[in-house]
Amino acid sequence: TFIMGVLTLPFAFTYMETNVDLNQPFFLFFFTGAAIIHLILSYLIFRIRRFKKGFPFLFSRYAIIIALVSAGILLVLVTRISVSFESDDVLTIPLYVVGIASIGIGIYIWIRRRIWVHYLKRQEIRAIQILERELAEQKEENQRLIKQNDILRAADHKIKHRLTTLERVVSEAIDLIDSQELKDKLAEALEDIKRTEKDYKDSICKLVGHYALPSTKINMLDELFKNFADKFAANKIDFKLNVNGSIPYLVEKIIDQAKLETMIGDHLENALIAVNASENSFRSVWAILGLTEDCYEFTVHDSGIPFAPDTLAQLGTKQITTHAENGGSGIGFMTTFATLRKCNASLIIEEKQPNKPDFTKSVTIRFDGKEEYVINETAAQLNPQ
Repeated sequence: TFIMGVLTLPFAFTYMETNVDLNQPFFLFFFTGAAIIHLILSYLIFRIRRFKKGFPFLFSRYAIIIALVSAGILLVLVTRISVSFESDDVLTIPLYVVGIASIGIGIYIWIRRRIWVHYLKRQEIRAIQILERELAEQKEENQRLIKQNDILRAADHKIKHRLTTLERVVSEAIDLIDSQELKDKLAEALEDIKRTEKDYKDSICKLVGHYALPSTKINMLDELFKNFADKFAANKIDFKLNVNGSIPYLVEKIIDQAKLETMIGDHLENALIAVNASENSFRSVWAILGLTEDCYEFTVHDSGIPFAPDTLAQLGTKQITTHAENGGSGIGFMTTFATLRKCNASLIIEEKQPNKPDFTKSVTIRFDGKEEYVINETAAQLNPQ
């Protein structure tokens, strides 16, 4: 209207001097031109990238409610101000109705949304309660399985020694008996004992190996862990793996996948060698990969032989290992230290007293940006002199 007023200003005074007659061609031209400009401007504003899909922000949270109520109040106020109650203008009542209806629609939408939010909140609380109950049940199941596992380990420990002792007693008895017939019977019994022992060990080996590894969502890492799971099972070592957080994020943002694979392979191989070199009846390795508290890390717990003090003191300075006679070379830790320096990660080594069937030590590579070398919570820089 303003634009048309400016364009038609020279002619406007001619028609404004007398009584305004909207039936005159000038006013038809004026309002038609204003409508055309209005349509053009509306088209142009929706050509702007931000407004190509209209005004979606009106539907976010409570914007549509505020818009409807505000428009309704504004329409009522403008109608009240512009048209007095004494006026017989036929538009007065419809404008009031439209304004009040806008306010009513806004309140209705607000009530519906509040009901929906309340429903979602109740569903969330119910879901949390269900998860807490399932978690409690899972903890009870874990405790039951742990007890069963302890009983199985104790029975395995006892039966192995008894079978070995029985085999030795029968062998000695065969040597002391003169009757060939009795010797043959005892020899058959001895073979039965050996066969029974073999069957028992095979069954236990299958039990130890029967464990579904969690997926890292990276095929090469999954295959790497499966390969070591087979190695541990072949050596009658119990192997468990925990995966937390997003491993694809870890290899994309924190450490190169090839370096991570090398690091995992080196430390699992070290754990395998350490457990095989130990006389501990508890043969187990537990690997944890992923997010712990606020940073990513890779941890290997094992029940193998502990590190020698000289080994801990010289880690990262030269190739050194505690179990060179069992295949250890020390190259793995040299590679690990190089990776730690590049990623500003920390190496944490913790050792426990082997006073009960438990893990004897753990090695953790923590991507915390601190670049520390920690032994039993004593920190030192990764670049030892």
